Amino acid sequence: MIKAVTFDCWHTILNNDEEMEKLRLKYRIKSMLSIFKSKNINVLERELKKAIDDVNKKSSYIREKEWIEVTPEQQLTLILQKLSIKQDSLLHRELLEPYTKAALTFIPTLMSGVEEIIPKIANYMPIALICNTGVTPGRVIRQIFDYYDLSKYFITMVFSDEFGLAKPHPNIFREAMLYLKGIPCNNILHVGDDLFSDIKGGQSVGMKTVFLGDENQDDSKLESIKSLVDLEFIIFK
Repeated sequence: MIKAVTFDCWHTILNNDEEMEKLRLKYRIKSMLSIFKSKNINVLERELKKAIDDVNKKSSYIREKEWIEVTPEQQLTLILQKLSIKQDSLLHRELLEPYTKAALTFIPTLMSGVEEIIPKIANYMPIALICNTGVTPGRVIRQIFDYYDLSKYFITMVFSDEFGLAKPHPNIFREAMLYLKGIPCNNILHVGDDLFSDIKGGQSVGMKTVFLGDENQDDSKLESIKSLVDLEFIIFK
C-alpha cells in the first residue's frame, strides 16, 4: 500500500524544454559579459560559451559517475579558472545572479497533469521532492514552485546542491524519507523520468518506483506511466 510519494523535479514536475534552455544560456552569457565589461575584463562570447559548456559537461559527468553534485558556486569558480580570470568574491557574487537565476526569467512550464494530480495526492498522503539540480540551485527551484503555488503541497524538498550528493545515491533518498513520518520504504513510491537516477536509485533503498515516460522499455517488470494523471490508478487502486 502506498502511503507517501516522492517526485523527481526536471521532466517530472518541471519541463526542461530544450528551446527554453537555449534562451537561458543566451541570458547567462549576455548578462555575464555585461558584468565582465563593467569590470574592464575582456572576455569573448565564444570563450565564455565554451567555458560554460565544458564545466557543465564535467559537472554532469561527476554527477553521473560519482553521484556528487558540483554546485553552481563551484561551477562558476571553474568557469573563471578556464577563462584565466582572477577569483574575486564580489565578481563571483555578481556573476552568480544571472548564472543561477536564468530560470526565473525564462520560467519552465509544468509537466502535463501536475496541477491536477499533486494537490490530489497531497490531500491523502505526504509528498516530497528529490531533485538533481545542475545549474539551477534549490533556492531558485523553490521560487519556481512558489510561482506555481506548489510548495505548500510538499512536506520537504531535497536538492542535490544543498545535500551534496545526487541521485541515484541512496542517501539523498534516505534524507527525504526522514521527513515522511516514519513510513516504511516499501510503502513509499518514487516517480521520475530517469531509469538510472530515479528508478534504480529509488529501488536501491527499497522504494517502489514508477517511470514517467515511454512504456516500451526492455524491463518487463518496470511500472511506467505516460502522464502524471495516471498515478491516480496506481496510488488509489
